[in-house]
Amino acid sequence: MLEVRDLALAVPGRLLCADLNVRFQAGEVWGILGANGAGKTTLLHALAGLRAPDGGEVRWAGQPLAAIPRRRLAQERAVLLQDETELFWGTALDWVCLGRYPHGGTFGDPHEMHHARAALAQVGAAQLAGRNMATLSGGERQRVRLAMVLAQQARALLLDEPLKHLDLAAQFTLLERLSSLARRDLRLLVMVLHDVYWVSRYCDKVLLVFGDGRVLHGDCLAVLTQENMESVYGCALQPVEAAAGRLFLPTAGAPSRHRG
Repeated sequence: MLEVRDLALAVPGRLLCADLNVRFQAGEVWGILGANGAGKTTLLHALAGLRAPDGGEVRWAGQPLAAIPRRRLAQERAVLLQDETELFWGTALDWVCLGRYPHGGTFGDPHEMHHARAALAQVGAAQLAGRNMATLSGGERQRVRLAMVLAQQARALLLDEPLKHLDLAAQFTLLERLSSLARRDLRLLVMVLHDVYWVSRYCDKVLLVFGDGRVLHGDCLAVLTQENMESVYGCALQPVEAAAGRLFLPTAGAPSRHRG
C-alpha cells in the first residue's frame, strides 16, 4: 500500500531520518513516537506527500507520491494536520463536508451531507453538527477535525496528534473506534502519538524517531523496550506492564533533555 525506500529527511543543521525502508500494509495500525522536535511531524508529512524527501522516495501502490495527481491522492489518503487555521465561518457540519471535496460532490448535496453526518457520529460529535466552529472547545473542535478526515473515506489515515485536547475517556473511545475501523475495513492507520501506553495497546507496529538520523520500526512488543525508550526520551524509565499494554514511568532524579 504505502512504501518508503531509502528515505532521508533533514532540517538545517540536523539529520532527522536516514535510509528508512518500511512497508505499511492495509489493516495495520502504526504509532510514531519520539521526543519533541525529533521529526515525527516531518516524517508524517513526507508519508502524506506534503513534504519532498531529502533522499529516497515514498510510493503509493507502486507509484511515487509526486507522480500521483493531487485529487486522486486525496481520495486515497487523508491527513490530520497538527494545527490548522482557527478562522472558519461555518458550522461543524460545513467543516466536515470539506472532506468530501476530493470526491467531487456538490457542497450541500444530501448525499454528501449524509457522509458528513455519519463521520460526526463516528467520533461521537453528532450533536455538534449545527454549532459554529468558533463556539467549540478545543476537544470538540478536534472531534470535528477528525470527522472531516473520516468523511474523506480514504484507504489510509495519517493523523498528527489525533488525541490533542481530548480528555482521557475521549482518547480511549477514539482509539477504540479508529483501530477497529482500520482493521475491519482494511485501512492503514498511522498516528503520531505521545503516550507510549496507547501505542502499545492499540498499535500493531511502532516507528521510533530518535532525532539524530536513527529510526527504528517493528512490532510494538519487540520495539517498545526500556533501552529504546530511554534512548528516545533521554531519561531513565521504569517499564510497567498494564492492562493490554505497557507504559514507562520516569524514575526519581532521572536526567532528561528537552528540545522544546
